[in-house]
Order: sequence, then C-alpha cells, then structure tokens
Amino acid sequence: MRCYYINLARRTDRRATMEQRFSGLGLDYERIEALTPASITADQRNRYCDPNAHAWQSEGELACSLSHLEAMRRFLATPASYAAIFEDDAILSGSLPAVLAEFDSTRPAVDILRLETDNTRMRLLPHDEGEIGEFAMYRLFNTGGAAAGYIVSRKGAERVLAGEEILFDLTDQALFNPYAPISRDLTVRQLVPALVIQEDRLGQRANRVGSSDLEHQRLDRDRLDRANFWRRANYNFPDFLARDIVLPLANLWLRLTRGAAKRDVPFKAD
Repeated sequence: MRCYYINLARRTDRRATMEQRFSGLGLDYERIEALTPASITADQRNRYCDPNAHAWQSEGELACSLSHLEAMRRFLATPASYAAIFEDDAILSGSLPAVLAEFDSTRPAVDILRLETDNTRMRLLPHDEGEIGEFAMYRLFNTGGAAAGYIVSRKGAERVLAGEEILFDLTDQALFNPYAPISRDLTVRQLVPALVIQEDRLGQRANRVGSSDLEHQRLDRDRLDRANFWRRANYNFPDFLARDIVLPLANLWLRLTRGAAKRDVPFKAD
C-alpha cells in the first residue's frame, strides 16, 4: 500500500514531525507539498470559489482539496491497489502498519475507509460490515469532521478524480457524507477503533475553533454566507429543509428500522 502525507502547513517542524512518525512505524511514505491559494488558476477561482454559488469553497479550502486530488493522481500513477492518505497534523497509531498490511492483503470490498476519529460521536449501525483483526468497519450515517487519514482504492480514487464534488465542497464532506454522490457511488466505511487523530483533538472533545490550519478560513466562509443570507435565499431554504427536516426524519427512521445510533469512535494509540 502506498502512503502519502500532504504537507498543508508547509512548515519545516510539522514536516519533520510527520516524517518521524512514519519512520517510527517503519512505513514508507511520499510527501505531497500542498497547493496554496496562489496555485489556484483564475478558472478554478471563478468556478469553485464564488460565494454567490450554491456550493463553494474558500481559496484555502480549495487548495486543500486540490492537494488531496494530487495525492490520488500520484497513487494512480503506480501499480498499487490502495493508498493511505494523511494530512500533516495526523497522530498515527502504533497499530497502523499491521492494519494497512492486512487491508492490502485481504482486499475488503471497501473503496474509502476513514481511519480517523475527531472525538465527535458517529452515527453507525449496531453491527459491523467486516473486520481487520481487532478492528471493525462500519457504514457511516453522518460525516466525520476531517480528512486527516483514510484509505482509498483505485476505483475510489478514479471516481473522486472523475467528479467535481471535492472541489465544490470540503474534502471531508465530499468523501464521507453518506448522502453525497461519492458515498452513493462507492463503498465508504469508518474504522472502529480509529488509527488516526489530529494533534489538537487528542484526548479532548473536538473544538471547532482552531482545530486545523484551515479553520479560520472556514469561519470566514461562514461569515460571508451569513452576510449574503438574503442574496442566497433561493439556496438557503432548500438547504434548511434538507438539513433540519428531512435529515432528522431520515435519522429517526434509521434508528427505528436499523438501530443506527451515535456512538464514540475511540482512538487506539498502540
């Protein structure tokens, strides 16, 4: 399995720390220098960063998404069947190498496996849909709040690169939202317990403010959304219906018929 990490912060200390983590686990890796807003073309800016559009990203968020796509392109240029992609603030479990090796050898029917926890509860079915040693893979019914560690198959990478979902939406939302096109086309699962956690979320409940290098840009985007509330009314009303009426009803139905409920996804350090 190929391992890639995206050097989002572009800081020497962050890079050195991440490379020490890989070396300490005996994992080979390839560093992907993250794109920056300066790398975004005028066409990309106009298409994906327009705050008057229904779906859009800030330039920093788009640069992050483009960096994940670059990692997938590098992976597809190799003969490997799977890639594990990480961001540069990921804490890696000591169990990670064994799980990656067993996943590579057993080849479960999973296209994207989220390896991460962000210390928020995930809505999962009461039973797993496959095991890798002591770890289990569950179907997600809500989106995890980060994309700092996941496995992707060749089929998964080809599907992500063929569409624009990851360019119009945040990387984690595009990849893991169970109601979004990628999850409808691919088999997307959550590993329990998790093998990856972002540095500032280790040992505490997720704190949105300051939780990543991109967080201030996400907050800026939220403020701009609110400032343009009436201009975006034709988008806001359908979004409200989907988020606050349809989705809660769907979650209630899943709980009553399939037992899906929110549960903790712990990080297994060793």
